[in-house]
Amino acid sequence: MLNLLFILKIVVAQEDWENVYTAFVNDNMTEQESWVVTGAMSEDQIANCAGQKIIGGYIAFGSGTAVQKLFYLPPHYKLRITINFWKQQEYLSSSRLGCWEDEVQYIIIDDIVWKQTFSCSQGFSQCGTSYHDYLCQVDIITTHNSETLLIFMKSNLDGGKEEFWGFNNFTLDILKCIPDCLLCNQNSSDLCQPEMDTTHNQIYNPNVDIWFNTNNLHVLTTICLDKISLIGGFQILGRSGLLKTKINLDPHYQFQIKFKIWLIDISSVSHNFNIVIDGIIHPFTITPASSISFCASSQQESIYNVDFTYSHQNPQVEIQIAPTSLKGSNPFWAIFNFNLFVFRCSSHCIKCSGFQKNPM
Repeated sequence: MLNLLFILKIVVAQEDWENVYTAFVNDNMTEQESWVVTGAMSEDQIANCAGQKIIGGYIAFGSGTAVQKLFYLPPHYKLRITINFWKQQEYLSSSRLGCWEDEVQYIIIDDIVWKQTFSCSQGFSQCGTSYHDYLCQVDIITTHNSETLLIFMKSNLDGGKEEFWGFNNFTLDILKCIPDCLLCNQNSSDLCQPEMDTTHNQIYNPNVDIWFNTNNLHVLTTICLDKISLIGGFQILGRSGLLKTKINLDPHYQFQIKFKIWLIDISSVSHNFNIVIDGIIHPFTITPASSISFCASSQQESIYNVDFTYSHQNPQVEIQIAPTSLKGSNPFWAIFNFNLFVFRCSSHCIKCSGFQKNPM
């Protein structure tokens, strides 16, 4: 029995990562592989470096260059991202003009911000043209269960024409929920939903794509990062903005709300919001992790994953979202990828307070 328990513990401890995306690992890569690049210094964005190919690099990615990709992921509870980041520069010993002088590279993963400060002296000539090439191997593991994932890369380079960056060997792995399960908890795939013994088809996800403002008018959408359509956003939803919707539901006992909230042109302090469910207020606070701009030409933006579970039995639900304290000189906000996961009653019930298995 002791040997059996020991074996089971080993099996449980192992994490079965599944690769869902790999890019820029092939030496014959010739294109951006569906990534969106803005502010590049050259149309030729594939370079040779240290015997391998990278995207960006010398006279390609520099000050003002940003790279992003939006992923849609299967149900999961954790992710791992690995990237080879290359810092490059032409550095003249008689001047610090055109070197990475304590400048920062950012990799934003939804509401997680990886950042690394680089110095002028780091690296050596590896890529044939630049003089201080430095490889930084990034490995990020974080809990994550949102359907969408935004990867955004940008530096705070001061505009020198001798400062560059690039990357290659990008991989995205996830720990998946069990098959056919829309949800699992943040620590394990063996629960279809926390603390509930239920079948997979008891959870459903109705469409929620119509939102109104305080005047009962449809809320307009805006585009951020080239192709991402936000509900609200710049010049649409400000400090006094409100989103609301009503949804008819099957007999149920609980639902879970998941969405991304985008803060645009804000200051780097805490911001307060309310989610109102059938008139009951549920406040939450957002403390931005990022300090760079990716939606507007200045100021700062941030993304925050909202995950909220609520006991509910009414056949219709009214949801309102609004800020109570949004700080900045002229701030705006938006939502993206709103999902409502409804926990149905068992098939023989028209009302319930929790799931019950069908009687034998």
